[in-house]
Amino acid sequence: MSVMLKKNWLFVGISLLTSVLCFVFSAEGQEVTLLLNSHFVKDHESELIRQAEEWAASEGVKVRIDFISDVDLETKITSEAQAGAGHDIVALRDFVAYIYRDILTDVTQIVTEIESENGSTLELAKLCSLVDNRWLAIPWYHQSFPIVYRKDYIEAVGYSIEDMGNLTTDAFLELAKKLADIGHPVGFPISMCPDSNASLAPFLWAFGGSLFGKDGTVVVSSSGTAKALDYVHQLSRYMPPEVIGWDNAGNNLFILSGAGALTANPPSIYAVALQQNPDLAQELYHAPFPKGPNGRYRCTGAWSFGIPHYARNKELASKLIKYLMRKDNFRSLVEASKGYNQPLYEGYQMFTIWQEVPSLRAYEPVVETLLPIGWPGLEALPTKAAVRAQLLYIMPVMFAKVVAGEETVDGAMRWAEAELNRLVAEGE
Repeated sequence: MSVMLKKNWLFVGISLLTSVLCFVFSAEGQEVTLLLNSHFVKDHESELIRQAEEWAASEGVKVRIDFISDVDLETKITSEAQAGAGHDIVALRDFVAYIYRDILTDVTQIVTEIESENGSTLELAKLCSLVDNRWLAIPWYHQSFPIVYRKDYIEAVGYSIEDMGNLTTDAFLELAKKLADIGHPVGFPISMCPDSNASLAPFLWAFGGSLFGKDGTVVVSSSGTAKALDYVHQLSRYMPPEVIGWDNAGNNLFILSGAGALTANPPSIYAVALQQNPDLAQELYHAPFPKGPNGRYRCTGAWSFGIPHYARNKELASKLIKYLMRKDNFRSLVEASKGYNQPLYEGYQMFTIWQEVPSLRAYEPVVETLLPIGWPGLEALPTKAAVRAQLLYIMPVMFAKVVAGEETVDGAMRWAEAELNRLVAEGE
């Protein structure tokens, strides 16, 4: 072999070695970090970690997932935004992308790629993550709040599964009285917790009440809101007094203890019962919210992935999200969650887990009008004031004031009106 040929081969070899070393050292030490909401079904977290680590191994990088309580999530994201440093991927609930629009990366291209594989996003996803015609978050999943009830208890007072699917607000009030009479009351959190926002808004909307109007003005003082407040006051007579102080675990323990007959919650109560008390799980069923004069509604907690501007590994973050949103991976997360996770893409509607489990047949697909927790009103659009009203629990406190006897219906509405107007003024 000639000297020149040897030199050429040596040059090629060095070039290849250099490329490999550059790749290795560029990947080595990189870590993609996620700040996510703690899941109420812990098997979901285990499966999510497994999938993320599987992806990280294939990319030659590290991954770290930090789970945090949903009530602390916005505080943590705000702190990282102020510092200009933090996690590469953050979980965004409901429509908080509207208040974080200045710190979020435009992820329209990522959503487009996911839609090409999994079908179009549902309208709910657009409400939460499509801000000013730009996707500022990647829709992930949602978990809605239907009625969850003890089948044996409602049958004891003469109601069937079919009856539970067709209740009006008047019939629901009658059912609550009958259940209380046999010592197994209904219970909804009327307190400062996220589950309270989700449990009370369907009653507000069912009677035509609203916090905000189409133009973002405060419209809480109305005949519809007054009727909803009066209705929940009547309903509270058949609830334990502790509902005024419940946190997110209150309604779960209420049912799991055997004391309660009915509440509103995703199937996390069912999932826990499957593990701890299978006999009880067989009695737990779900139903739509009762239909009121203005319709039938259900709240849901919608979750999306956001990539902040300060993320150090945006390209890797994008790859990881697309990996997690693959149809096979999403299906595994649904199964790990025991059906708790619901889809935000048309292509995921083919999953049959909800129809295979009798308890979940009223959970998915949703028959009520579905809106995110904290949605400002039926004709309203998200604003900073609406997001803050959700996080400050203005609506549940308004209901609590009436239920606790601190205010009349008119007094509670005046209080809420003043608080909401303050938020509007501060948001301008």
